[in-house]
Amino acid sequence: GSGGGLSGSSAYSGDGGVRPALNLSSDILVSDTPDGEGYYTIIWNNAPTTPPSITVPEDVRSGKGLTVSWAASVDPDSDAVSYELERQYNSGAWSKIYDGAATQFSDTITTAMNTVAYRVRAKDSKAAYSAYTTSPTRTVTHNVDPTVSGSDQQLGVVTMPPSFQYTVNDGDAGDTLTIVESLDGVTLNTITPAERNHQYTFALTAAQFAALTGPHTMTIKVSDSAGNSVTRTITFTRSVSIIDFDWKVDDTSAAAQKILVSMRYNAHEDGVTIQVCNNYNDEEPTWETAQLGLKHIFSNSAKTADSFAVGVRVQITKVGGYESIACYSLSASYI
Repeated sequence: GSGGGLSGSSAYSGDGGVRPALNLSSDILVSDTPDGEGYYTIIWNNAPTTPPSITVPEDVRSGKGLTVSWAASVDPDSDAVSYELERQYNSGAWSKIYDGAATQFSDTITTAMNTVAYRVRAKDSKAAYSAYTTSPTRTVTHNVDPTVSGSDQQLGVVTMPPSFQYTVNDGDAGDTLTIVESLDGVTLNTITPAERNHQYTFALTAAQFAALTGPHTMTIKVSDSAGNSVTRTITFTRSVSIIDFDWKVDDTSAAAQKILVSMRYNAHEDGVTIQVCNNYNDEEPTWETAQLGLKHIFSNSAKTADSFAVGVRVQITKVGGYESIACYSLSASYI
């Protein structure tokens, strides 16, 4: 009719109808609110570009995380771009696992997955989508990590060489285990093949410990032949509050009568004690206090051992505000 009305039978029979002014493609956007003149505006929008690439590591293992990343897309209309990432495993259906603006995602691989593949597409703020970029299919390796007993330790301040007892194991019976014991990243000991459930001890020697000051880290890294590994960490701080040592200068045919001791050191003079003896070979030497740089005359002239010997004992303690103490050199002359 002249008013634009249509009876149902006319349209059905084909002898009447409404002629559309135009047809809009489904990918053309139209505003849902008319403008001031009552017109609905066509919104010309372009989809973002397809992500140029997608990266999936070749080594994929069950029970571990897997980071998938992709190159960014560009939107011709400068709209905000986000991404939809989908995963396929065991050649099954694709399922969305991420929707957001980042260009990477950390996935979790389970033992149910024997193969995995990923695809990603970009979309703009007006819901226009790019095509998919699809990764190669990766084969999942099912192999568990080795284990090391105990837990990471923070020993705090220690005055004796630290040690740690542990055992290692692996759920994959055919794997060979290797243990690497390190101090501050430097390998001290390697055990291969390591025995399962055998008790090992990682202990620093007195000489290794004596060379340390401040904070340090001991690590026990256990690796299997499949490339999996686990690391146990023990941290400690060696705080030196006193330097204390004896030095046998020389054996003598008779009791030494005089001695002069010189030393280069870093400490307050009130924290430095020097003792000397001329019967060092005795089970209990007769120690006498001496002064650095000054001649000392021995009071003792006796011995219980088979021979006389000259000895020096040094003690340096932290006093007078010294946070660091050291003995750089020590010399002695005697007659």
